[in-house]
Amino acid sequence: MRKARTDRGWSQRTLAEELDKLDVKLDPSAVTRIERGSREVKLREAVAIAAVLAVPLQDLAPPPTSSPRDHFVSCLASATEQGLAARQALASMSMYYAMALHLIKHEPELLAEIGAEFNGFSEKELESYRRYPTQMALSLVKDLARRQSRDPAAVIPTAEEADQLTEIVDAVVANLIKVQNEDSES
Repeated sequence: MRKARTDRGWSQRTLAEELDKLDVKLDPSAVTRIERGSREVKLREAVAIAAVLAVPLQDLAPPPTSSPRDHFVSCLASATEQGLAARQALASMSMYYAMALHLIKHEPELLAEIGAEFNGFSEKELESYRRYPTQMALSLVKDLARRQSRDPAAVIPTAEEADQLTEIVDAVVANLIKVQNEDSES
């Protein structure tokens, strides 16, 4: 838990504040005692800690009897499983965006209606979105990301490791979008 917290650059107080947002009341001294092993962590607390730190629950404290090899294999299996789940989620997200963009293309008046619901689009934005509907989707996604209280990014200790992981993530999402009737032999 300490490593996951410090990898994010969080103090014990910050972790306690993030947990409070999930209605889990832990003061910084309780976080200290949990990290030292002098206080048992309740299941509800452990689940919340894993959620705010964006790490799988089992990765917070591998069983003390597991070997480094077993932990490595477990991490690799979890990463593969999460990668497949992410790929499925991204493919599903892409289909929903495709349907939304199709609707905008064939029902351009929707832009003005949607704009009104999102504090209005300027005429310049409306014209841009009519010509480039993906810009509206990107704008809405960026706005949603700004509104999120917790950054879902993985916090990596070095730029070199971040580059390596970016390469892995790029491989996970490679060929995610295909053209209908595209030759499937690729």
